[in-house]
Amino acid sequence: MSSLEVVQKYRRNVRDGKAQELREALFTLEEEVARLSGLEKSREMNSRNIAARQIEGTASEALRQYYEYREHLRFEIERQNDTVTRALAAVEDRKRAVAEATRDSKIMDTAVARREDERRRALSRAEQKMLDDVATNVYLGRMEDRRSG
Repeated sequence: MSSLEVVQKYRRNVRDGKAQELREALFTLEEEVARLSGLEKSREMNSRNIAARQIEGTASEALRQYYEYREHLRFEIERQNDTVTRALAAVEDRKRAVAEATRDSKIMDTAVARREDERRRALSRAEQKMLDDVATNVYLGRMEDRRSG
């Protein structure tokens, strides 16, 4: 294995590793978005409960607990929004890394292919030179046979 092929293999491994990191980042983003959605649904349900309790004339102490819980949910939603934003930024970073690793891998693939083409052309030229030499020797041998014969 040539040094160029070793680098090619390394670049492919880097590309594959970056792709795996992207898949993991996407999975994390999906989980964080799902958690955010759950928190927003809980807040919505809590708001409906507050409205229903106000209509029923529930005691202010019980309503206070609903309001406190809604405030807690608002705070958690803000934190989760920040987490989702960071997860989205991580996905974008991973996408750029995968694109760069893919580009590097393709460059190495091209370099290896060019080297292989050059090797084949050199081999073809060497084979053609050998055939030309054989043909020349046969021709010269026949010419010498005609002169002497």
